Amino acid sequence: MSTLKRLLLCSTLLLAAGCNLGAAAPETPIPTPDVPVVEFLYPPNNSTVLEGTDLTLDVVARDDSVGVSRLEIYLNDVLLREVELADYTVEPIYRVQVNWRADGAGLHALTAIAFRPDGTPSDEGRVTLEVVPRPTPTP
Repeated sequence: MSTLKRLLLCSTLLLAAGCNLGAAAPETPIPTPDVPVVEFLYPPNNSTVLEGTDLTLDVVARDDSVGVSRLEIYLNDVLLREVELADYTVEPIYRVQVNWRADGAGLHALTAIAFRPDGTPSDEGRVTLEVVPRPTPTP
């Protein structure tokens, strides 16, 4: 096959491959709605603390699109504290500090969920900590 024929054949194939006038327009994907984000600033995940220690749990929630209006903090799946902004106000960044006495030796799960005013929840922020018994003093 001559060089000219090869060139014409390649050009024809490229034009045919690029032509999609009869093809349907691609569907625009529907964006998934974002949700608030919540995380523990303190205590760090997998911490160990002595039983009876007073801890300040430090939690921050963020929502750049609508804002956060409420935050729930759980200890071992039991509501420890619910904090709500007054008068249906919202904040793009909402930081809460809650005191907790480390009682009960063993592993404990702390979780937090942030909410928008319409009730849209965040995914859980979670840390696990181990409470260890205080050593008994030796006489």
